Amino acid sequence: MNSLFTFKQLGYFCSIAAFVSVLTGCNSSGSVAEPEVIRPVRAQQVKIEDYQQTYRYTGTVQARHTSDLSFRVAGKITQRYVNVGDSVKAGQLLARIDPTDYQLNVLSSKAQVTAAEADYQKSSTDLKRYKSLLKKQVISRDQYDQVLTRFNTTKAQLKQKRALLNVNANQATYTDLYTEKAGVVTEIPVEVGQVVAQGQKVVRIAQPQQQDIVVNIPENRLDSLYIGKQVSIDFWALPNLILQGKVREISPKSDPITRLYTVKVTLTNTDPRVHLGMTANINTIHDTVQKIVLLPLSAIYEKENMTSVWVVDSNTEKVHLIPVNLGQFIDNSISVTSGLSTGQWVVTAGTHKLHEGQTVRLLKNT
Repeated sequence: MNSLFTFKQLGYFCSIAAFVSVLTGCNSSGSVAEPEVIRPVRAQQVKIEDYQQTYRYTGTVQARHTSDLSFRVAGKITQRYVNVGDSVKAGQLLARIDPTDYQLNVLSSKAQVTAAEADYQKSSTDLKRYKSLLKKQVISRDQYDQVLTRFNTTKAQLKQKRALLNVNANQATYTDLYTEKAGVVTEIPVEVGQVVAQGQKVVRIAQPQQQDIVVNIPENRLDSLYIGKQVSIDFWALPNLILQGKVREISPKSDPITRLYTVKVTLTNTDPRVHLGMTANINTIHDTVQKIVLLPLSAIYEKENMTSVWVVDSNTEKVHLIPVNLGQFIDNSISVTSGLSTGQWVVTAGTHKLHEGQTVRLLKNT
């Protein structure tokens, strides 16, 4: 009976051992075989699109033609007839400097001319008399030449004094500053009572009929603009207004401080609501067409300074890491310029949990 119990116990324990062996997956070699985990991933199919880069630059509205007006003579400003913002007409008086000294110069020149005319008349009379005496051989040739020289000298001096009178008379008129063209006063850097030098800026006049948008662009964007290129223009203060313009001027050299190039865009159609000094944006499309793929940023996988994406093999449903080149951000997506082909499936979520050759199950993006 003890032997029978022993065999029954032995069979019982063997059954338990076999059951445990099945549960634990033991094999003849004693190693444990773990089942492969098939991870579901969300993916997007590659679609290559044509893309033209749009650039946006901010600048200000400026008058195409601006004139800095100044006095042609120096003096003390006694009167100013305009203020900043005033509209002026052609020929309008803007400012005046003290004309006293210039008027005195005119009086002095007139007196000098009168004296020179008297000397000239005297030398002319003497020349006629000496010429007659020379014919009668009453005087020598040397005496006649002296009178002739005196006549030529007084004649030249009279010419000089008359020219000086004209100069002083002109300078007397330069004490009044007039505008040659109609426009708007945008700057007056001087005040009444201030002594200004010849040529010093007194009034700046802008002609608002023709307006430019002046922007600064970096050197790596110069190829996106050229003379005559059409652009669209919008305004910060006028959100519903969009005008058209064309590039009129591109600076041949950059600013030495900012290293930016100045570009002037002329408005081809105007609007009375656009005023000088307003903030404006020019929008230009690059002429070069690029082939790109737009992916969400979550699809990008960075490792060891290499940018890649996980691509699912449609035959084996395994993922492989493919290096790609990235472009710019476009509407909350990142552009891929090379490395992908049409029809490929790119993993867009959970990229950090994948490994090379892993089997996945696609959850396609809608």
